[in-house]
Amino acid sequence: MAFPPTCSLHFLTSKPIKTRLFFIPILCSILYILGSYTHFINHKTINQRCFLHHHHHHNHSGSPVLQFEPHHFQHFSQNHHNPPFFNLCPSNFTNYCPCHDPSRDTQFLDKERHCPNTHFHRVRCLTPKPVGYKKPFPWPKSKANAWFSNVPFPKLTQSKKSQNWVRLEGQRFVFPGGGTSFPRGVKGYIDAINRIVPLKSGYIRTVLDVGCGVASFGGALMDYNILTMSIAPRDSHEAQVQFALERGLPAMLAVLSTHRLPFPSRSFDMAHCSRCLVPWTHNGGLNLLEMDRVLRPGGYWVLSGPPINWKLNYVGWKVEARVLEKNQRILEDLARRMCWKKVAEKENIAVWQKPTNHIHCAQKLRAWKSLHFCTSSDADAAWYTNMSACIFPLPEVKDINEVSGGGLEKWPKRLNTAPPRIRNGMMTVRMFNEDNEKWKRRVWYYESIVKSVGSGKYRNVMDMNAGLGGFATAMAKYPVWVMNVVPFDAKNNSLGVIYERGFIGTYMNWCDITDILLEMHRILRPEGGVVIRDHVDRFSNQKHFRKERHCPQPNESLRCLIPKPPGYRKPFPWPTSKYFAWFTNVPFTKLAVYKKSQNWVRLEGDRFLFPGGGTSFPDGVEGYVEALNRLLPLKSGNIRTALDVGCGVASFGASLLDYNILTMSVAPSDEHQAQIMFALERGIPAMLGVLSINRLPFPSKSFDMAHCSRCLVPWTAYDGLYLMEMDRILRPGGYWVMSGPPINWRENYKGWETEPKDLERRQNILEDLAKRLCWRKVAERGDIAVWQKHTNHIHCIQLKKIWKSPEFCSSSDADVAW
Repeated sequence: MAFPPTCSLHFLTSKPIKTRLFFIPILCSILYILGSYTHFINHKTINQRCFLHHHHHHNHSGSPVLQFEPHHFQHFSQNHHNPPFFNLCPSNFTNYCPCHDPSRDTQFLDKERHCPNTHFHRVRCLTPKPVGYKKPFPWPKSKANAWFSNVPFPKLTQSKKSQNWVRLEGQRFVFPGGGTSFPRGVKGYIDAINRIVPLKSGYIRTVLDVGCGVASFGGALMDYNILTMSIAPRDSHEAQVQFALERGLPAMLAVLSTHRLPFPSRSFDMAHCSRCLVPWTHNGGLNLLEMDRVLRPGGYWVLSGPPINWKLNYVGWKVEARVLEKNQRILEDLARRMCWKKVAEKENIAVWQKPTNHIHCAQKLRAWKSLHFCTSSDADAAWYTNMSACIFPLPEVKDINEVSGGGLEKWPKRLNTAPPRIRNGMMTVRMFNEDNEKWKRRVWYYESIVKSVGSGKYRNVMDMNAGLGGFATAMAKYPVWVMNVVPFDAKNNSLGVIYERGFIGTYMNWCDITDILLEMHRILRPEGGVVIRDHVDRFSNQKHFRKERHCPQPNESLRCLIPKPPGYRKPFPWPTSKYFAWFTNVPFTKLAVYKKSQNWVRLEGDRFLFPGGGTSFPDGVEGYVEALNRLLPLKSGNIRTALDVGCGVASFGASLLDYNILTMSVAPSDEHQAQIMFALERGIPAMLGVLSINRLPFPSKSFDMAHCSRCLVPWTAYDGLYLMEMDRILRPGGYWVMSGPPINWRENYKGWETEPKDLERRQNILEDLAKRLCWRKVAERGDIAVWQKHTNHIHCIQLKKIWKSPEFCSSSDADVAW
C-alpha cells in the first residue's frame, strides 16, 4: 500500500515525473528518525562509553570495553569529518516509489506492495521535483484542476477520453467528474446512490472506493461531508492515484490480491466499486469477504457495472448474457451466505447492507455450512497478513436490535465523542478527552508559529504516528485532510479508534524504508512543511551531528582577506562592552526578536544592549548566579575555570567574571544566529563547539565547574555518553551544574509544557547516570541541581564491582582531544 511520488507511503516508477503529493506537517515520533542519523556514531571517534581513572596504574584491560551502539547501525567513517549530503537522484526517479517498483512487479502477484530488501535495491538520493513544477492550485480549485508539469501523464486523456476522466487543456489538466460508470459526470451517479443509501444522514462518514480512477467519486462525496479512501493499483491506468493526490483528494496505492488491505476491521461505513475489475466471485468470494471485514456493522456495499442488472445492460457491455447471468447469480449467493441484505438494484447500481450483529447469521451459517466464522485470526491484523476465507464474527450482543461493538454518533458529533473502542476498555473516556484537549493546544501553538496552517496553503497532511487521531481532530477546522498512520506493531492498535472518529488512515512499517528522512523528502511536495514533536533529549541530538567542526579540503579553501562589515565601528571598551555592542559590528537581529521575552539581547537604536537575561533567567543572570552561589563556593577561590555548554550570548560567563571565575562559553553555529560572535564582541571568552561525535578540544581535568542551562544537549542519550565527556574534563572535586528540565520537575513541569511522566523518567535516568559516574549530589533547589565529582576513585573502584557499567577506560589517552 502506498502513496505515489508522494506516494505517501511508497511507490515507484522510472519515468520522468513528479513526486511530492503529500505536503505539510508530518507529525511523527523522532524514535523512527533516530536510526537514520545515529549511524554517524563510532566508538573510535566519539568519547568512549567509559570514564577515566585518575590513577593510570590501575589496569582494567582484562575487561572488554562495553559497546552500547545497536549493531545494525553503519559506522561513521573517520575519514569524513562532515556527514555526507545526499545527491539528487537521476531525473527518471521523479516518480520513484520504493515499494512499487515496475522493474520488480513481475515477481509479485497482482502488483502487491514489495519493498526493497537488499542494500543493492535501496536508493539513497533525493527525489527531484518534475521539470517545470508549479505550485498546485489551492483547494477547492485543485479539485477540478492540476498543472500538467506536476503530473505529466497524458495517457488517461486518450484512453479514457470517452469517459471524461480527465482532459488536457493547455498547460493544465481538467477533471470534469466523469468515470467508467458515469461518463456524463459523477454528480448524477451519486444522486442515484443517494436515493438508495442515506448519504446525507451523517451516519455515513468513511467510505472505501476500490479501483478509484482519478478519485472523482471520492471528490464528489466531500460535498456530503463524507471522507473517502480511494485506492487503486499502479497499473496501466497511469498515475491515477497520483492525479487524486495532486487534486487534494485522499488516495493511496493498494490492490486486492493475497494480503488484507491495511485497514482494521469495521472501518468503513460504505465500500464502493464502479467497474473496478476486481474478481469478486473468484476463490470462493475471498475479495468480498475482505470487504465484509472492513465494513462496519450496518455498512453498505455498492457495486455498479457488470454484472449488475445485466438484462438491461449486457448489449452495451459487449459480454455474453449467460456469462453475466452466472456471475450475478454467484455474487447474489455469496452476499446471502455472508448474511448481507440486498437493499436495492436500480439501473446498473446494486446495494447490499451488512448486518448490525451476527445473531441471525450464526443460526444461518450452522444450516448452510458453506462459509464459517473465523476462529483464529485477529480481525484487525492487516500488515502483510493473508486474506481469510471466512467471516469475522462481530462482537457479541445481547439483543437483536443492538449494534455490535457499539453504535456511532452522526457526523460531526462523532468527532469529539469517545468512540465505542475507547468505551470498551482501551482507555478511560477522561484520558481520551484529555488527549483531545492536549492536541487542540498543540495545533494552536503550531499555527502561532506556522501562520499558513490555516490559510489554505496546505491540503494533504500526514500524521506519521497518529495515536488516537487527536492531531487530525484538531486540524478538522482547516481545509485539509489527514492521512493517519499507525505503526503496524503498535502496542495499542488505535487505527480502529481513528476510523470510529470519522477519519481515515493506514497501517505502516517505516522500517521497510532505509532512511526515514529520505522517505519524508520524497513524499513531501516542494515547499511542504515538517513538524516534528518529541522529547528534547531525543530530538536535540539530531541537530548536533551536522554542526561539528568540519574544515574544507585544500582545494576548497578560500585564499583571500575577509572584509570588515560595512559601517564597522571600534568596539566599546571594557567593561562597557560587557553590556553594549554596535549593531554594525554584529548585524544579526534574529536573537533580539526570537529571545525577546527572555532578555538575551535588545536592539536600541544603533547598538545592542545585553540585559543579562537567558532561557533559565529571563529576569537577569545576577539572581541566577546568586542562587548558585548559595549552593557552591563561588567566592572561595577554589573555582577558577568554568565551562558553559550552550552559552547563548555568554551572559552567565560574563557574570562569573565578578567572582574572578574565567568561563569558556561554547555553543554551535546554529539557528541561534551569531551567539558566539556576540560573546566575543562583548569581550567575553567563547568559542564554537558542540557535543557530538568528537571530544571537546580540552585536556582532561581542565575545569573546576561545568554548567548547562537548558542547553538542549541530550545528556541521557547513548547511555550518558555526553555526561561522561563532562566527567573527563572536570577536575577531581569539580562541580556539574544543570538547570531547567528535568530538574525538580514536580515544581516546574507546568511552565515547561512537558508531560510530568516524561520529566520524571528523564530525571531518574540522569540521577542514575550520575550515581554510576560516582558523582555526589550536592543540592537541588528551584530548577538548579549540582553534583560533585569525587576527588579520587578509591570508593568508585569498589562500586564498579557492583554496577559494572560504565567501566573505567583502559586504552585511550584522556588528554587526546583533537
